[in-house]
Amino acid sequence: MRSRHELSSAERKMMPVDRGFMKYFPDAIMLVALLSYRGNQKHAPGQPIQWVRGVSNDQGDCLGRHQLDAGTIDPDLGVDGAIEVAWRAMAQLQLLAEQKGYDGLVDWDWKAPTSQRTESEIDLRPGKVILTKGPPGDLTPTEITLARQRWGLERNDD
Repeated sequence: MRSRHELSSAERKMMPVDRGFMKYFPDAIMLVALLSYRGNQKHAPGQPIQWVRGVSNDQGDCLGRHQLDAGTIDPDLGVDGAIEVAWRAMAQLQLLAEQKGYDGLVDWDWKAPTSQRTESEIDLRPGKVILTKGPPGDLTPTEITLARQRWGLERNDD
């Protein structure tokens, strides 16, 4: 069971904490930090900020209860239930990481999916992009690029 300190350099580089989390959710992170502060004032007044883990261990039930209150202010802590949902989700994930380690939560052999359709399965005539074969659904970004290249709207530098 490996922790974050035991990951290889290549594995750590797949986890862009700043670009892939902090820059995605700066306001949400600030609001969850406020909840941590207020929760500490409630459960450990006068103590340095800490997660008092023994107070409530039913993360899933708490998530559900807080989700029911998303959009309304919790009078005990003065924050929206959605902020409490985010805090509980992070608590649940942290506990799972500690219990299972990273290898128990991540498939390191995962590969990004590729388009399932070939050029012959898409009718690329201008003004008419339809699937002739393959699974139904929206075109992937790759398929849209292919269509735009075919119409001369995008260069193909290959």
